[in-house]
Amino acid sequence: MSLEERIRQLEEKIKELRPDLSFPSTATLEQRVRWMEIVVRELVDGSRPELLSEERIKSLPSHTVYVKPDRVTLHSLTADPSTVNAGDIWFRSDLGKPKVAPDTVVANAKVLSTDDISGLLTTQGDLLIRGAEGLERLAAGQSGQFLKTQGSGANPVWSNVPAPSANAMLEEFRTSLAIWWFNNNWRPQGMINYSTSGSASLSWRTRDLTIETGTTQNSVAAATKQAYGIDGCSWDKKRRFSIRAGLTGTWSAGDVLNIFMGYALKSTSAGYRPNDPQTYRHVGFKLNGTNLYGTVADGSTESTLSLGTWSSGRLECVFTPGQECRFYVNGEDKGAITTNLPSGTLHADYFFDVSLMNAAAAHNSGVQIFEVRLYQEE
Repeated sequence: MSLEERIRQLEEKIKELRPDLSFPSTATLEQRVRWMEIVVRELVDGSRPELLSEERIKSLPSHTVYVKPDRVTLHSLTADPSTVNAGDIWFRSDLGKPKVAPDTVVANAKVLSTDDISGLLTTQGDLLIRGAEGLERLAAGQSGQFLKTQGSGANPVWSNVPAPSANAMLEEFRTSLAIWWFNNNWRPQGMINYSTSGSASLSWRTRDLTIETGTTQNSVAAATKQAYGIDGCSWDKKRRFSIRAGLTGTWSAGDVLNIFMGYALKSTSAGYRPNDPQTYRHVGFKLNGTNLYGTVADGSTESTLSLGTWSSGRLECVFTPGQECRFYVNGEDKGAITTNLPSGTLHADYFFDVSLMNAAAAHNSGVQIFEVRLYQEE
């Protein structure tokens, strides 16, 4: 009887006894006959092939895969199979680990393990790309570079972000819906709205705007830049407010200076004076004596944050709608307020509002304002 005839005879017998069993297709004819004879003998004896002893497993053909109650026994290979199918699994004894084929059928497959990839990628930031001959390493680029593709048939490269041309920047500025106001020249006199009471006064110079109370106690001075006719002013957009200023004259606890983006009280009537609670919508800074505070209000309630003492320099706040208003003094982050933040549009068109009152005593309190900046994102 030929080997082929014997295999057909054994296959029919095994299918009759256990139709769910399959046979290793990669084994030689002699190995298949040996495997089938052992299985038939175990089935006829009433045993389960899954429970063959270790001795019997060792006697099986070298390509046999055996399923046991607590494990699967795979034949050990020292190279990947030349052809694999989706879901195939095999054991590489030279690597000491199993490997699994991808979810597609691959002829003459090269199945990568983590060891293979680790050998290609040597430095944090490296990328794995498909080069001319296969997978290869693209070394990490320089900080700030971007990955530029060069089309099919060419490797991507790291490239520097090109600087925009002057014309491109002008076009971006022309079409932007962002709002921006900047001033560091305070002439001519009366270029923005202002008011005084008592002995207060304002001095308009090219280099600064000086606001003083004079020596009559409870005198009030104020200056306001309101954006008439500009659409889009809103507390629902991210905004930045910055001022460079310095104190002049005499300052004691009770003397008050408000420097806001939004509306500041500026009357001499009780409840509406600069030293009363500032509840109208605003973000900015308030000074009591030489103690500086960050301040915000939503139209009904004011929240403040102590920022330490201050006499001169740059004050800046960054307002993120619905999240926070963060305060900086001479470039140092002093923290943020997250409650009672303004929203909507009321008083959002007040780009700059300053009010000053010498409530402590009959002395002259003043402030020099050199520069103001406001920016609202598009």
